[in-house]
Amino acid sequence: MPSVEEMTAWTTEDIEAEIRVALPKDWQFEYGCSETGGWAVIRDAEGETKWETSMVPDERLLLFDAYGWLITRNAVPRLPAWRRRRGEIPTPRVGHYSLPGVSVPDPEDLDPAEVAAVYDKLHRR
Repeated sequence: MPSVEEMTAWTTEDIEAEIRVALPKDWQFEYGCSETGGWAVIRDAEGETKWETSMVPDERLLLFDAYGWLITRNAVPRLPAWRRRRGEIPTPRVGHYSLPGVSVPDPEDLDPAEVAAVYDKLHRR
């Protein structure tokens, strides 16, 4: 894979040539540019759209975007941010207020007469 320094020196023709090299067999790449921005589409052998973008203001940026998708589409992240790590505290599930394995006793039942007495005191003031 070329370095970032090498890629910054590429012309639009160079980038397009690298895209064509990175394309799997029988896949298609199309793109176009106008005053309002560029668009690009990558389709597989069956014609299904695998990647597309539009309204990209710069042709080189558009081509680098397509090239970046092609060279990273099957990459496995080395250190994924969403991976659970050993020794990490598990996050509680929605609707659960305690962590798994921690038992919290139920509160004592309230005496209806005691509750009524508290509310009666509030209303008498």
